Amino acid sequence: FLRYYINIFIQFISLIILLYSVFSLNIYIGLATVILIPIYICVYLRFKTPLYREGIASKEIGAEYFKIGNEQINLITEIKANSLYESSDRWILREYKKYFNAVMKYTKVSYIFKLSNNIITILLKILILVVGGFEIIDNNLTLGEFVIINSYYEMIFSTINGFLNVTNEYQNAKNSYDRIKDILSIPIESNGRCSISKVDNIYIDNVSYGYEN
Repeated sequence: FLRYYINIFIQFISLIILLYSVFSLNIYIGLATVILIPIYICVYLRFKTPLYREGIASKEIGAEYFKIGNEQINLITEIKANSLYESSDRWILREYKKYFNAVMKYTKVSYIFKLSNNIITILLKILILVVGGFEIIDNNLTLGEFVIINSYYEMIFSTINGFLNVTNEYQNAKNSYDRIKDILSIPIESNGRCSISKVDNIYIDNVSYGYEN
């Protein structure tokens, strides 16, 4: 996780420097930018939990789906010998539908998150053009300064998108980390300390087994 924190820190410092440069050229365009940046933050906070929840769900269900697929491959001899093709197909298809639905949910949430960011970026560009146009008309901003501000804004957009990509990657990494942490937190099973030299008899009582339909 250290790499993500370093990237976020670098993106933040870059954003501060770019905003200072814009403010030094025109305060009104700088204020317009500062007003819309909190909207970026609100969008991220709104989608933070759904991205995490759907991401970890798709990974868990995906792992279960591929596990069952590998089990079917290992049992291929038994399936052929007992003509269990239809049961095997139903089992695989059922798990595939679960996996497909989970991936689709995560894809939709991720797409809406990116679409929201793109809409905010477009609105910010329109606002810059409008404010910058009025400032040029009022002789408060030269055309050359407006061109410089536009170049700064391209870097600002790139920085913000980089920040959002890092946060999205962070959620994916956190999903994997939490899954590993859950596995490592399972208590170690105690098998006792007494070594048995031999086993004469084993008694089993009230044991049953079955298969899923």
